[in-house]
Amino acid sequence: PAGIAVGSNYTYVSYEDYSGKISIHNTSNLSHIKTYTNTTRLRYTRSLDLNSSEDTLIAANMYTYGGQPPIAQFSVSGSNLTYSKSIGTSSWGGGNGTFTYTYDAVFDGNDNIYATDYYGHRVQKFNSSGTYQAQYGSYPPWGSTDPFKYPQGLGVDSSNNIYVADYNQNAVRKLDSSLNLT
Repeated sequence: PAGIAVGSNYTYVSYEDYSGKISIHNTSNLSHIKTYTNTTRLRYTRSLDLNSSEDTLIAANMYTYGGQPPIAQFSVSGSNLTYSKSIGTSSWGGGNGTFTYTYDAVFDGNDNIYATDYYGHRVQKFNSSGTYQAQYGSYPPWGSTDPFKYPQGLGVDSSNNIYVADYNQNAVRKLDSSLNLT
């Protein structure tokens, strides 16, 4: 397993492979309920996250060479997942809303989505509709003042601050919800 999202009733687990699967489990005892498969929308899914109302799940796909979206969004109803939309596009070069390798994607308390672009060396923000809003970091990152060199993990606190794990710089950066460094 690679990614996990834990809800009050269901836990979702992704696999970092070509299978396009999300395994759905009962949260109280982790018994397997069923497996959702969608190879068109899921491939090498590194992370999963549920929004606060637990009615939307996002999946960050690291490899998108088969046409899978960087971020796939699903509606959640009980233990059922229904694909609802793609967020972002795959491309080299750092355009707004584009990703090379998406390592992590998370919701904040307002259902905004933040995602790391590993080879784009940045974090991008999308609103709850999936529309690009902002970014912090840039491509290419090799100047001495560049904030990220291979960002991977994300976390969000109760004040909607975003925490970014930077792999190459062995650092954690804290951003506010507008993606300003704090």
